[in-house]
Amino acid sequence: GFMGVTHSALSQDGRTLVYCSETGPRLMRYDLVNDRQLPDLQAFQPPFQGPPEMFFGMAYGPDGALYVLRGGRIAVVTGRGETVRSIPLEGFGWATLAITADGRFAYAGSFFTGQVVKVSLTTGAVVHSASTGQARALAGIAVAVRASSSGPAIFRQVRIGRYGRPFVMYKFRTMRMDQDDAAP
Repeated sequence: GFMGVTHSALSQDGRTLVYCSETGPRLMRYDLVNDRQLPDLQAFQPPFQGPPEMFFGMAYGPDGALYVLRGGRIAVVTGRGETVRSIPLEGFGWATLAITADGRFAYAGSFFTGQVVKVSLTTGAVVHSASTGQARALAGIAVAVRASSSGPAIFRQVRIGRYGRPFVMYKFRTMRMDQDDAAP
């Protein structure tokens, strides 16, 4: 079967795409400038203690740090693939992540419960929590995106896909409306 990219983040220099496929055990990288696959940033191999490690939502902070959801925690991963910090979240199923423009907070959405939390990236404390009332839905993340900055919650852009075919990409917006989106 076909496995697609389920979550991705573009490096600040616009040269590397970090992604996972089907919330799997690999955090992969692709060199956009040289059009080639790079070695995995991280990968987990069985046997697992408890639930298997998987990668979910990811986003770069304004300081260049890569934040990656791993179901029950937010991991801070370096460009060498080292986890330098882990921020625990209550429960499992945290799948969508957005970092505020000032880099002070993360918004995380739980697919299983419909809960959205605002987490201090300095202390790791949950400073606000809201329920969308819809389990197994990511609608709450749109509220978090709108709460963190002005503008639409959904970002739409035409991209060039396989075989040079254009397609329309939709994702939750992770940049401020007044930020320059031009990559070098």
